[in-house]
Amino acid sequence: MANDDSPELVSEEVPAAAEAESASSPTEGENERPEPQGVSGDEAEERGESEQGLARDLEKLQALLDESTSRAAQTQERLLETHERYLRVAADFDNYKKRAGREREETVRYANERLLKDLLPVADNLERALAAPGETGALRQGVQLVLKQLGDVLGRFGVESFLSLGEPFDPARHEALMELATEEVPPGHVAQELVKGYTLNGRLLRPAAVAVAKRPPASAPFPAEPFPAPSSEEV
Repeated sequence: MANDDSPELVSEEVPAAAEAESASSPTEGENERPEPQGVSGDEAEERGESEQGLARDLEKLQALLDESTSRAAQTQERLLETHERYLRVAADFDNYKKRAGREREETVRYANERLLKDLLPVADNLERALAAPGETGALRQGVQLVLKQLGDVLGRFGVESFLSLGEPFDPARHEALMELATEEVPPGHVAQELVKGYTLNGRLLRPAAVAVAKRPPASAPFPAEPFPAPSSEEV
């Protein structure tokens, strides 16, 4: 009986031992761990040369960047100078156009200045003819009509006369021909208008010829008592 039972016990113990062995032994994947590999000398040299090349490339790129930045700053400065110069030229040209326009307008407004100035003596003579005594009737009316027509023509071209009598003497508008001692106007004022003055579109065309008032000299005082008449004996 004892000999018949021993084979069964052995067969049961073998699978148990196999399971214990499989549980305690590491798996196949756990046994395959990568081992560190060493770097050879050639690879280290190539790596150093590559790093040096990268450093040189970085230096070149930095130099190119610095040069580009410097050129950009110079270009910006030139652009600012060109812009300022353009603004000055534009302002000068605008001023030139305005000045040319004013000169053109003045040329048109004062183109007939010489002709109109030559007509003023004609108006002066017509006024003197009207001021002369003894002229009456149709002749006087004809002179008045001609003077009026001449005044209308002068007015259409911007010619106007101005009054000077009693006004303060102005060297810009008056031409002093003489001094006149009078008390009718204050000294330094126009006492008499000899020739009428005219303007052309607001600008002086001919100054007025005037006499300027001055203070009259003080008269000698009369004696308080008359001189005694000579006696007959003295005669």
